[in-house]
Amino acid sequence: LTADQPSYRILIAEDKADSRFMLKQILEEAGFQVRGVENGQEAVTLHESWNPHLIWMDMRMPVMDGLQATQCIREHERKVHSKAFNGKDSARPSAQSKGVPIIALTASVFEEDKDKVLAGGCDDFVQKPFQVDEIFNKIGQYLEVRYIYKDIPTLAEKPVTTTLTTADLTGIPVDLLQQIHNAARGAMARELLDLFKRIPPEFKHLVDAMTDLVSRYQFSTIMALTEKEQVDG
Repeated sequence: LTADQPSYRILIAEDKADSRFMLKQILEEAGFQVRGVENGQEAVTLHESWNPHLIWMDMRMPVMDGLQATQCIREHERKVHSKAFNGKDSARPSAQSKGVPIIALTASVFEEDKDKVLAGGCDDFVQKPFQVDEIFNKIGQYLEVRYIYKDIPTLAEKPVTTTLTTADLTGIPVDLLQQIHNAARGAMARELLDLFKRIPPEFKHLVDAMTDLVSRYQFSTIMALTEKEQVDG
């Protein structure tokens, strides 16, 4: 984010911890304030107390799903706007009457499901698995934020990644693999790259392949490869 902007608050409602942590890490590194919750009820509560500028809302969550949570948030906004309109809550920002942008995260490809999401109060949707560029583009569209771009190598400029198996990890210290697994679970890209430097030089092909996975935010793949049960087996 460019420096001359407000401090934007973004709420992520996603029950899968690895997906939630990954998206949180990506947005925090870009300069957003981010909080994550694992169900719709928590999203409703945090919306009322934290007043986020934008919400990423997974549609399938326990306790309260994303569609129900969105409807609760819209109902709360209507009540707040009604009070403000009647002069009973002049301290509330008038911009809030437009409603916080809510973007659905959904695995569905059916048009009727997309129509249901939009009719339920969401402003837009992104299909899983999402692309990082799409996430930033949607935020830019709804919040009109400005980004600083820097040149990074494209995938076409990189060697083709070899498909890894647990056999490729044979010879890597188990404690190092566990640290890599934990860092991947938290979507800690920088920590992963530092850990890769501790892998012996004869495993360069492994380092290159896992570095490429990090560049494409494939943390779940790294987690699966370094799962303790698989490595021990």
